[in-house]
Amino acid sequence: MLEKIKNEKLEIGNLGLMIECKTPKIDPLSKKLKESLSKILNLNPKRIGVTATSGENLTSFGAGLGIQCFAIISLLEAKIQLIKKTSAKKTPVKKAPANKTPTKKPVAPPKKLTKKSSKLPNPPKSIKKNRKPSNKKFTSKKTPKTSSKR
Repeated sequence: MLEKIKNEKLEIGNLGLMIECKTPKIDPLSKKLKESLSKILNLNPKRIGVTATSGENLTSFGAGLGIQCFAIISLLEAKIQLIKKTSAKKTPVKKAPANKTPTKKPVAPPKKLTKKSSKLPNPPKSIKKNRKPSNKKFTSKKTPKTSSKR
C-alpha cells in the first residue's frame, strides 16, 4: 500500500488509530505503537494519534472476545523539489559595505487610546424613516396569589 501511495505521488499527512479491546490495556503501549508506526511509515510520531477504549462490555470486543481497530490517514500531495538549471553566467550579488550599518526607518509612536463616548452612532436615515412609533406599553401581568388552606 505504501508503494501505491508513492506511485500516486502522495504522502501521509496524519494517522489516526482507534483500538477497542478489553485486554491488553493500550494506554501503556501507545508510545511504543507510535514509535513503531513512525519507523514503518516514515512519519513524525507527533502526526500519529492513538486512542483506545475498553468497550465496557457493550460489544463483543469490549467483552474480551477480540480486538477491533480502525485507522484513518490523510494523504497530501508529495512535495516535489524541482532544481532549475541556471545559465553559466552568474550575476554578481551586491554586498553592502562592511563599515556601513544598515539604517532603520524611524517608527511612529503608537497612537494614544482615547475614551470613546458610550453613545451609539446614529442609524442611517433610511432606517429612521421606516420606523413606526410604538404606542404599546409593556406591563407585567401579575397573577393573584391563592392560598390553599387544608
